[in-house]
Amino acid sequence: MQTRIENQATGTQIIVVRPAAETGGAFTETIIVLPAGAQGPPLHLHPLQEEHFETLEGILGIRVGNRTVVVPPGRSFTVPPGVPHSWFGVGGRAVRCRAIWKPSLHIEYLMEELTQSANRRKSKSPSLLEAAYVLHRIRGEYFLAGAFPKELQILLFAILALLGKSFGLVKAKRN
Repeated sequence: MQTRIENQATGTQIIVVRPAAETGGAFTETIIVLPAGAQGPPLHLHPLQEEHFETLEGILGIRVGNRTVVVPPGRSFTVPPGVPHSWFGVGGRAVRCRAIWKPSLHIEYLMEELTQSANRRKSKSPSLLEAAYVLHRIRGEYFLAGAFPKELQILLFAILALLGKSFGLVKAKRN
């Protein structure tokens, strides 16, 4: 069964086509729909996962380190584990692409909870405390690139997650 995750503020949709439960955790396959002008996540990295993109419609841009890779329809690009990246539509047009994370790890939990947090806020972005809680729950799987060293991010996520939970400001569920 497909799961649709939608950010109500941006219209960005993530359709989970093949969840981890179907693949034994080997991979998670999604279709991502970015409306014209919408952006993907901030510059980040997955130390333990590769992220494979195949553009179906529009033109996908992938920032990889200091360069931008343009992926037109019918083409694909794989971001190796540990490489900082972000993605976006090129030319102000809508984009539809397939994205596959190998192995799955907790990518579905991450996408679902951060999107639900953003929707609760009626915002493009999740709350800082809920994002910290989710990232603390999956520690070591996802980091913001260029922000703080990984070790400091792990510590900050733990402190913010504890504060958020203690004050009842985190609605995200445990994975």
